[in-house]
Amino acid sequence: MKSLSETLAKIKDQLEVMRESVEQSIPPSKPQEIQTNELESRGLISREVVGGQPILNIHLLDSCNYNGCIPSSSGIHTVTKIEQAEDLQVVTFENEKGEIEVARDEEGNEIFKTIYLDYSVARLCPYCGLINRHLMRFKNSGIGADAMGKHIYNYEFESDLLREKIKDFMNGEIRGGLLWGKPGNGKTHLLSAVARELVFSGYKIRYVSHQHLLESIKRSFDGEIDPRIKWLDGVDYILFDELGFCPKTDWAKQTTNELIHAAHAAGVKILFASNLSPDQLKRSLLDMRTSSRMGELVGDFVYNMKSQDRRGGF
Repeated sequence: MKSLSETLAKIKDQLEVMRESVEQSIPPSKPQEIQTNELESRGLISREVVGGQPILNIHLLDSCNYNGCIPSSSGIHTVTKIEQAEDLQVVTFENEKGEIEVARDEEGNEIFKTIYLDYSVARLCPYCGLINRHLMRFKNSGIGADAMGKHIYNYEFESDLLREKIKDFMNGEIRGGLLWGKPGNGKTHLLSAVARELVFSGYKIRYVSHQHLLESIKRSFDGEIDPRIKWLDGVDYILFDELGFCPKTDWAKQTTNELIHAAHAAGVKILFASNLSPDQLKRSLLDMRTSSRMGELVGDFVYNMKSQDRRGGF
């Protein structure tokens, strides 16, 4: 006879098979929406130190399996839909001899009729696939590990005016702005928060710091495409941090002015942040033409941030 433990083990195995069968028969529930302030808590982004340098990692969602979602190794999970395409078909008929003839009008032209053809098309899954695409763009935007924990939900606006201006910028109602003030008063946090919101609203953004951008340009001249123009390719918004924080060499000044000229000509929306005042920027970095173009870019959104050092400096 089988022992009691063997019998219980068999019953347990049968129950597990039944549970798996029931789970497979229940269609997946609609995935919950993910808010931009939940990326850290849901494990979608993390911070890692590689070679002594902190980097931002992304962690893509598995397929949600909802509504026919098809997993992809790239993370861009899709849903296949049947759609219809309109087409034209020649009208035919069977004559008295049983032969198929083409119908023609009084002028001898072929007669066509409208038909609808079914075809399969793969669309981005609006849940997991879309979030993964946003995550990839976030990673490729140039934003660094300092963006961890910085989102619009935990940013303390020092005034209603600043809140409204940032809202107008993200909605595309104004083209640009300049945030300036002492270090540590929240400029970088705000740029990181805006970058996160824009990416997860479907925009292509580029986040740069002035010194790092100049260094990358110096390294990337290849004689084919000018990197001072290439950095704007396919970009909707630019978040330009630490404007003026660079050696004021002739090359740095010339390149900075050319970068601003290119951004002006490209029609991108751009938000600058600087520790220097507008007058200091004009005296130390910008020529007259660039000052004029930058003035057109930022309009009346030139905001002096006056809050205390949020980093707890001494």
